[in-house]
Amino acid sequence: GGGRPPSKKQNKSGGAGGSSKGEGGALTTHDALGYLREVKTRFQDQKAVYDQFLEIMKDFKASRIDTPGVVARVKTLFKGDRELILGFNTFLPKGYEITMEDLKEKKPEKAEKAEKQPVEFDQAISYVNKIKKRFSTDERV
Repeated sequence: GGGRPPSKKQNKSGGAGGSSKGEGGALTTHDALGYLREVKTRFQDQKAVYDQFLEIMKDFKASRIDTPGVVARVKTLFKGDRELILGFNTFLPKGYEITMEDLKEKKPEKAEKAEKQPVEFDQAISYVNKIKKRFSTDERV
C-alpha cells in the first residue's frame, strides 16, 4: 500500500487567467496596471463605467468599503463579463477570490415566502401608522 497523497498540495493551475502575482502572492504594480488597462480598453466607449471602477478602487484603498463590499460592487459593475470579474482576483486577499461558482445566477431560495411578504408588510405599516396617529399629540413619544 502506502498510496497516500503527497503532504504538500501541488497547485498546478495553468488556467486561462494566469495572473502573474509576485512573490508570496503579493500584488505587483505590473498586475494592477495590466488589469486597469484591460478595463479601460473594454469600456473605452463607456467612460462612466471605467470612472466608477476607479471610484470603487479609491474607496477600497481608503478602507471606505470592505473586501466583500468591493467584490459585490465589481460583480455588479462588470455584470456578465466573467473575464474582468475573475481578473479582479488580482486585487483581493486570500480567501476572498471570486470563483466561477459565484458568477452563476442564483435563484431566490424562498420564492413562496416572498409572495406572502407584501400582505404582512402592509399590515406592519398600517399598525405603525395607527401608533403614530395615537401618539401624534403626545410630545413625550
